[in-house]
Amino acid sequence: MGPIRAVVSTVEGQELDQPVLWITVKSLLDTGPHSENNMRHWNHTNVDACAKYPNMRVFDWASLAEDGKYISDGTHYTSEGYRHRARLSADALTHTFPASGRSPDCVVQ
Repeated sequence: MGPIRAVVSTVEGQELDQPVLWITVKSLLDTGPHSENNMRHWNHTNVDACAKYPNMRVFDWASLAEDGKYISDGTHYTSEGYRHRARLSADALTHTFPASGRSPDCVVQ
């Protein structure tokens, strides 16, 4: 079972139809398992999964991530980068899953 299916099916199995928000990823690396090409593949896999899981949405962090907020390994953020991602992720949750329902769009920013 893939990671998306495992998480979403666990949440769907609960009494309430709980929302699930996945966050896209970005890398500054050109090669290796954490290359940007692999990150884009993962992001597309998440977006494709929205059609299958109605309680799932994807926050497009990758389009907002700033290259200057990465540490030298090219995959992790500076402390400020993590704070920035946390703020934007919280905003995305509020926008995507308001008390009155949920966003009709799979991808949110």
